Amino acid sequence: MLHRIRMFEDQIEEFTPFVRAHDIFEQLGAYPNITRKYFNSYPDGKPYYTKKNYGLKHNADYCPMVDAYNLAHPESMFNEMKFFTDYAKNGLVREQVINEIGQDRMRPISKYMKKYKFYSRRYTLDTEINMFFTKRVDLHIYHKIGKHFLCATQMYNHIPGHGVLKRKDLIVNSVDQYAKKYESKPDCFNKNMMFPYSYRLYKQDECQDFFALINSQEYLESLEKEPIQYILKVGYGAHRAQGVFLFDKEETKNLKEDYGMNGERCGEVRRSYIAQTYITNPLLLDLGNKFDFRIYMLIASTNPLIVYYHDGFLRASLTKYDKYSTDRSTHLTNTHLSKNIFNDTEF
Repeated sequence: MLHRIRMFEDQIEEFTPFVRAHDIFEQLGAYPNITRKYFNSYPDGKPYYTKKNYGLKHNADYCPMVDAYNLAHPESMFNEMKFFTDYAKNGLVREQVINEIGQDRMRPISKYMKKYKFYSRRYTLDTEINMFFTKRVDLHIYHKIGKHFLCATQMYNHIPGHGVLKRKDLIVNSVDQYAKKYESKPDCFNKNMMFPYSYRLYKQDECQDFFALINSQEYLESLEKEPIQYILKVGYGAHRAQGVFLFDKEETKNLKEDYGMNGERCGEVRRSYIAQTYITNPLLLDLGNKFDFRIYMLIASTNPLIVYYHDGFLRASLTKYDKYSTDRSTHLTNTHLSKNIFNDTEF
């Protein structure tokens, strides 16, 4: 085995200069230019290639080496699954799934590895890897696509730029852009009919508009009949209902403390808050509970676009809907709220 590895290393050294100069994958456009828009998983939206991550060394010739290997062994692209993963070493994904369908090529790597190893450059990335399957979504932020990893024939289970699909603030931005595109064709897409009206409080003009609304006499008088007309959402970094707040008296007080009574600090407060119209007359289940559907879509490929759909499951609120209630379990259907209730209940 050692002899074969040394032979392979000699072949790589021999073929890499040729591949670098005449890389067919490069000529076919397999290495796109990765611009800033592809780093929107995080608010600062930029790469950190100089920072250490997963203990991996950076090799500027990594992709030419991978391309040289695949040109010499094309069967490896189609017949073998060789993984880079950061899942727990003794966990289900790594021990049973990955080992069942392929090979785990970088056993020392894990998101749970010791910090002094994680923040170092001690491991050389295997050139035979053809699948990067990670729990963390930031591999492409610390390692340059097409240079340090993710070469032409390698796959990655995260789509750079997917922040537009998972961040609430960017989803609102996307809907707004889409609506402007179809302003002249309201039958194709009408934002006000298909999406609850949203104020992006991180945009000064919309923030000021929202404060003008909630301070208006008409709004204040309407609270008696409709006490909760808006719902606050944190645009980034909050999950499991932790970033969703009913805009009741308490939250109104908190918001005004942060932004000023009349929104004087709109444009200064750097939080990704969204104030969204709350649907106060929702369709209910037979027992009077709110519900929604958690559906799943798997993007298997972006070029060509291949998407798989799954019906998912129904989620329901824990208690009957009451528009006058300020209990979150009445208004929200997040499964994490149910989990907390069952954990606190004695059977």
